[in-house]
Amino acid sequence: MIRVAAVSYFNARPLVEGLRSQEDFEVRDLPPAEAAEALLSGDADVGLVPCVTLLKDPRLTYLPGLCIGAHGAVDSVLLYLKSGVLERGQGKIRIALDPHSRTSQMLTKIYLVSFLGHPWERFEFVEESPKALLEDEERAEQFDGILVIGDLALLRVPQGPWECIDLSLAWTEATGLPFVFAVWGVRHETLTRHPDLSNKFLAALDTGMEEIESIVRELASSFGLKDSLAKHYLTERIVFRMDDQSERGLNEFLNRCRSWENLADA
Repeated sequence: MIRVAAVSYFNARPLVEGLRSQEDFEVRDLPPAEAAEALLSGDADVGLVPCVTLLKDPRLTYLPGLCIGAHGAVDSVLLYLKSGVLERGQGKIRIALDPHSRTSQMLTKIYLVSFLGHPWERFEFVEESPKALLEDEERAEQFDGILVIGDLALLRVPQGPWECIDLSLAWTEATGLPFVFAVWGVRHETLTRHPDLSNKFLAALDTGMEEIESIVRELASSFGLKDSLAKHYLTERIVFRMDDQSERGLNEFLNRCRSWENLADA
């Protein structure tokens, strides 16, 4: 039995659905950070993990040809900033970071410091639940920026004068490359024991894409989205197959994270 830590997000369904009916897979749905912890701790053999997880353990690699990524705008990894806050002359800029994805956290920091050129010292990064902030306008006012990811980013926007930055689009505009948010992480030794693992996961994606219309209808109904919006997101925004350009984007991001080692641990 191969233990799989999947992700309980809308955009993971096409990757995961084809695994559930296979007897040799035990699939659990978790938030991204918990899926990463399950893989790192050995509680899972394969995990759909934020790509920075690959830097945590040299024994990790990823199943080739598969990812959750985007070639430009993604619509579900959004940084909301109070209008004009980056032009403010004094005082710390407080950014609330969703604790569920270290990759999105690092992308936020790279955007603000590397792409926009603001000094690291200007910012105070705090892990906070974006759902709690979006439900409490007074509490949200304590922050100058809010990172919102996943299903919540598709469904809710903060009240007030916020500017919205699609961080995937910002990455592509700055680097010319796609962005990869998550991969099927796996230990090298697991691949050695199960040499057909990649083919099974690729086949599962094929199954998921064949069932995309039913997935769209089910999830659109569950989340209160229009079918057309759900389908556009899953078929036009999200990229599930990692091509050469996506792999270049992944390696570029991981290299930036390595060079930012002290900032990544901040």
